[in-house]
Amino acid sequence: LGWDLAVGYSKSAGIQAHVAADAKFVGKDGTLTLQGDATLTKGAQGLNAKLDLALDYTTQGGHLVFKLKVDGGSYEVQLSGDFQIKHGYVKFTLSFADKNGQNVVQGTLDLGYVDANSDLKLSLEAVLGPNGLTLKLDMEFRYYWGPNGPVAELP
Repeated sequence: LGWDLAVGYSKSAGIQAHVAADAKFVGKDGTLTLQGDATLTKGAQGLNAKLDLALDYTTQGGHLVFKLKVDGGSYEVQLSGDFQIKHGYVKFTLSFADKNGQNVVQGTLDLGYVDANSDLKLSLEAVLGPNGLTLKLDMEFRYYWGPNGPVAELP
């Protein structure tokens, strides 16, 4: 665990405070990493606050990430993950933001199937953005003509 704290005051700049921390917790099933940074300034121009926080949990089969960023009246929250499953994977990202009064929600989900003993790779991606939902399907397979007829091979 590491941390840093600074607090100051001057007549011209006002009150300024800054704190930063990082920590790593290792368990039998995974590792949790925490990183954070916060700044507070109060001067003649008013109050200004900033916060950055990131949590990352990593296991043998994937990882999960949470991020929070606040700057004055704007914020962004993000949750993402990447996990290996039998013969494939799951990846996702979901974010919420309010930037300059504009609310934004975005998300991505990617599911994939890949098998070393198969002749097929398949991926389905769903993206939620400002223009609605977009679906993307990727499928790949290969065959070639061998001495005894058609033969399949992995891409």
